[in-house]
Amino acid sequence: MKVAFCGGQALTEQERTGRRGLAESIQEIVLSWLSGMAIANRDEDQLRKTVRDTILESDPQLRDDFAVEALATPGSDLDAKAESWLRGVAENRPNRLNPAIESFVVAMSMSQSHPQLLLDLAEAYYIERPNLERRWGGISSLDDGIRDFQHGLNYGLGYRRQRGTTVPSFDY
Repeated sequence: MKVAFCGGQALTEQERTGRRGLAESIQEIVLSWLSGMAIANRDEDQLRKTVRDTILESDPQLRDDFAVEALATPGSDLDAKAESWLRGVAENRPNRLNPAIESFVVAMSMSQSHPQLLLDLAEAYYIERPNLERRWGGISSLDDGIRDFQHGLNYGLGYRRQRGTTVPSFDY
């Protein structure tokens, strides 16, 4: 983890391994490792702090799915700077919180260490505030206050693979 992700090498999308780039493969490994640490309910961990700081030092964009999920997963290693970044996503791009809010591992980890942050992020993601600056006044007959984006795309009860575990998926 320390060599592949925190080593300071900039990975470019040209470095491809099959259909995925090397950077995407390493990000998947980082997310799997963070998920394993969260499931094991580990206390503070220096390497997890280093991963968090590496992500924050790269100045991720608010639409970066990897950064959203990775910064929401560290549990007790989530610091004020990471919390502030996640709250910035919630305020400015709440529809981009999907990787954090729809993740069982993030919900489990954050509910134990930062329950209020989890509630605030879930509210920002699921509850769509009226936009009074729209041309037609911001209210339509289809505005029900629930964000219609990235959840509930399938019907029925299914199972979804989530970083090594199979979790029930209630999509309707």
